[in-house]
Amino acid sequence: HPPHMNLLAAATQAWADPKTLFTLSPADFDPAPEVHSAVIELVTKGSQLAAKETESYYRFVHVIFKQPRKTIFNNLREGLDLPQEKIKSALESLGLDPQSRPQNLSVDQIFSLSQNLL
Repeated sequence: HPPHMNLLAAATQAWADPKTLFTLSPADFDPAPEVHSAVIELVTKGSQLAAKETESYYRFVHVIFKQPRKTIFNNLREGLDLPQEKIKSALESLGLDPQSRPQNLSVDQIFSLSQNLL
């Protein structure tokens, strides 16, 4: 698993659990890239989100990760047409620091936040 959440991880982990099967070195490719690679398996989760929840979640993921180095609050303030106080209140109700970065969130936190704000 990557050490931090990102847009791809948040989008994928909403419906599947990733499992690393094995890694590949640059020498396994021709031409050799400058990075190591991993082969992963995506095991779908048993529960399915409703279509409306899924659409809202993915829209929210794009907003919160639009600029990953910005704070959660700033990404939400710029990406959602909501009063700042509503955003701060939603973050605080979930025990989230508005000044932290989106990379520090879990999929469950992102989902809960999307449900509170959308």
